[in-house]
This record gives sequence, structure tokens and C-alpha cells, in this order.
Amino acid sequence: MSVDNVRYVDTVGNNFLYRGGKALTTDPNTGKIIFDYGGLQTAIANVPNPPPTPLPSSYYLVVVNLEHSNEGTNLSAETDFFSNPPGQQSQGQMQFWDTYGTDQCYFQTDPAKQKTLLATFDQWLLEPLIWRVATLRGWLEDPSTLPLQPLPDPTQPILVYVHCDEGCDRTSEMIGGYRLRYMPPSWTMQTAWSNMCNEHPCSNVMGCGNYKALQWYAFWLNQTQGFSLTGIGLNDGGCNNGGSVGAWCTPS
Repeated sequence: MSVDNVRYVDTVGNNFLYRGGKALTTDPNTGKIIFDYGGLQTAIANVPNPPPTPLPSSYYLVVVNLEHSNEGTNLSAETDFFSNPPGQQSQGQMQFWDTYGTDQCYFQTDPAKQKTLLATFDQWLLEPLIWRVATLRGWLEDPSTLPLQPLPDPTQPILVYVHCDEGCDRTSEMIGGYRLRYMPPSWTMQTAWSNMCNEHPCSNVMGCGNYKALQWYAFWLNQTQGFSLTGIGLNDGGCNNGGSVGAWCTPS
């Protein structure tokens, strides 16, 4: 098996952020599906957009899995790798962030309701996207804030790998939110949105549920953080609505 759609995203201090699809392979001895640590390392080392600062030869891997709880094989393969045997934790850790998006389109919402939903965005979206984006950045800035402590070597760089199944829809919501919030401060929101859409490594644009959630997050950044906001939902390829790609959520 191969690890699909792996891309470099950002460097913060000595730490790195990457995105992509699941990393699974079959154990030739048992026939069991297992986490493909070596295959993921190879894919990360050979991305088509390498980081400006060379990737270190060794790093502590932090896997952020955005898949659903019913995708049990994928989840169990990762948890088994990082917990069994116990010493495996020296290579990294994983976090499970179940991700769904939303059917609620910002532009098709009554203006009065828009205001209410933006004010309560962190309460009604199924996944806590605001918290997740900030937490992801916090780990990169300070690995001592990672959930599993102590780290085996606090001086070793960390590499955070965010993935879903193929690295397209749920991953684009998460990494898109990170791009809008943090990369780089000189960008306008329009530039950040455009770059986020252009980065998308998959054959189809992202699924509409994740695309809509990301639009809400963009407007939340505008309303609560004062980010300059233009161009959201315009000329970006639209979203993938169950296999049909189109402009399903755009300004009227």
C-alpha cells in the first residue's frame, strides 16, 4: 500500500506540520492491517513540496487522525502501533479527532441567524474546529503541551501528521483552518483561502460538508479576530457534493 496525498504544510521553530492520507499496510507474517510507519516516513521524505528547512533525519511523530469511529481498522492499527509494545511510544503518539463538517451553508443562512451561529460556532459545529486549530499550533510551538508526557527526548523535533482516509476532505478542513489562521500573517484572508484551495492535493475539490465548515471558520475569524475577509467561496472550484462538483455554497 502507499500513503496518498502527503504534503508539507508548515515549519514552526524546529517542528514540522504535514498532511495526507492513512498509512496502513499488511503484515506479511500475520495478514493483519498495521500502521505503516516506514511507508509514511518515506512519503514524508519525498513530498513534491519539500520544506524550506531540511527535514531532520529523526523526529517524534504525532499523528492526528480525523476519521470516524466506525473506521475501526484504521484507528486500531494506529493505536496498536503507538501503545504495543509500551516502548513504541518513543516513536510518537496519536490523537483521534473525529471530523464531520456541516450541511449549514453560511451564504444560505438568514443574516440574523448568521450572527447567532458565528457567536456560538464553537458550540454547534460537531467538531471543535476553533480549539483544534489553536491546539495544533500550540503543539508545534511548544511540544511540552502534547497530551502524552513526558516526551522521550524533549530536544527532538516533532512532526505532526494530520490525516483522514485519503487526505482530501476532513484533512482539508483541518489544514485549511490552520492556513487561514496562521499562514502567514502578511496574507489577506483571500490569499490564505486561495492558497488553501490551491494546495488541495486530491483529484476532486473537498467535500461540501468540510468546505462549509471551513467557510464558517473563515467568517468567525473575520467577526471575532478582525481578519480581513474577501473572496471566500468565489472562483475556488466549489465543493464535492456526493460526487457532483459545483459551486454549492457561494455568495448570492
